[in-house]
Amino acid sequence: MPSRDTLCWFLLIPALLCLGACPDSDDDDDDQTIEAPQACNNPSLSNVSFTFSIHYDGEDYPQDELLGLMEEWGTEIFSFNFTPAVITELGPDPDSNRMAVTLLDATPTKEGEPPPEDPNSIRIVYELPLGYELPVEVGQEIGSVVGLDISRGSLIAAFVFFEVVETEEGTDIELLFLAEPSDLGSFWEPGPFHPLLADFSLRDRACPNLNALQCASTYNLSMEVTTQDILDDEGNVTEPGTDFEVWPTESVDFTSDGLDLRFVNVWSYTYREINPDCIGPYDYSAKRKSFFVTRADSGPAK
Repeated sequence: MPSRDTLCWFLLIPALLCLGACPDSDDDDDDQTIEAPQACNNPSLSNVSFTFSIHYDGEDYPQDELLGLMEEWGTEIFSFNFTPAVITELGPDPDSNRMAVTLLDATPTKEGEPPPEDPNSIRIVYELPLGYELPVEVGQEIGSVVGLDISRGSLIAAFVFFEVVETEEGTDIELLFLAEPSDLGSFWEPGPFHPLLADFSLRDRACPNLNALQCASTYNLSMEVTTQDILDDEGNVTEPGTDFEVWPTESVDFTSDGLDLRFVNVWSYTYREINPDCIGPYDYSAKRKSFFVTRADSGPAK
């Protein structure tokens, strides 16, 4: 993707060529404006929502209880890596209108020892936008990471599913699903330690207002995304990352390390015309976003 400076330079070239050669422009041209992108009017999808409960060493730790323990211990970030695990439940949750997936500890037992009577597990109750489903199935062996972050004053939660596959060089991790549904931040910041993204930003394309609320007016932002370069064992780039822009409700299909993936922008927006008389905990100045990444064939056909 050309840099902003490069684009500005290309825009200046015609003007420089016209110096002393082009006729004077009409003053009416000063009133011309560039129309905002049509995607400025896109609404939003239903958000990814989830809660989880960990069963560990014979004890149950629901998400609410874990948040209480984090505050009690003075811990602001909680991350639970659960692998290897096998999926033993995938279907409607009987206690809600959402879906549920349960992962059971699949750590091999030592030779001569019986399997544990009460194995560790994690159960995630979730909801995805209409037409999407988790790209997993009962009996499949996968790994997962769930994360909670309260360091920024509000809960940031995320989860990721991945496969561990055998290769000629050893083992490799292949992304199945990644959800970052929290408005005010990401659990995994883009960069070398992110499961997929090298860079990520929200871009103001001067969209008109979507609607006017009592305290402010909302307008859409777009997302600019760069995926990780694929490196070999010596750190050489074998596949450069992908750059793309994606608007609310829209998705981009791309390939990374042989995987066909889809990035879905659930929403990305902020506010203007903020009423200074509106006071409270809600931050109208913040840029808000929610997205997820899944296998391209686990969502609606384009």
